[in-house]
Amino acid sequence: MKNNLLKSIALVSLVSTSVGFAQQYEPSEDWNASSTGVKDKWDVKLSPEELKAVEDMKAGGTTYWVFTGASGATPYRSGYTYNYGGAGCMNASGNVGTAWFDQNINIPDGHTITFMRFYYNDADAGDTVAANLMIMNGDGNFSTLETRTSNTDTGFASVGASMNYVVNNTDGALILRYGLKDSTQVEPCGVRFVVSSN
Repeated sequence: MKNNLLKSIALVSLVSTSVGFAQQYEPSEDWNASSTGVKDKWDVKLSPEELKAVEDMKAGGTTYWVFTGASGATPYRSGYTYNYGGAGCMNASGNVGTAWFDQNINIPDGHTITFMRFYYNDADAGDTVAANLMIMNGDGNFSTLETRTSNTDTGFASVGASMNYVVNNTDGALILRYGLKDSTQVEPCGVRFVVSSN
């Protein structure tokens, strides 16, 4: 009896975990068409690459999204300080110049990143914020693979573009680097990658 109860609990736990994982990558129905076309939760029209990814995910294909909030980034140097701005966003506080914050990105070897969308809050006409996808080798050397920079000063928005990078974790670690200014008006909020496993 006790054995059967433990098996039932394990099965329910496994099913719950599997359902939660599937929902992590599968777009919900509220992401679908509105009067101005297909949009995501930030009211940004999805690119053809993102629409293709949505269809592939719904069909059980090999495409998936990796979505990370900027608030998970850590300071590049000790002494950098920041504040949580809400919605995954962060802003710098008390730093001189630009404060750099890094975030590890874990994607399996051989998978291809085909699109990168940067979400941000930029309400300052005199400043921008950027997300840099970089690779760092074991010697501490950095190479920039892609950069997305805020291109509006109207508040919350996003900018995205295609890319083609086959992940090779032997070459180095993938990181996102955000440059934060001392302003609550310019904040990185997160990055969404479209990734293909084939």
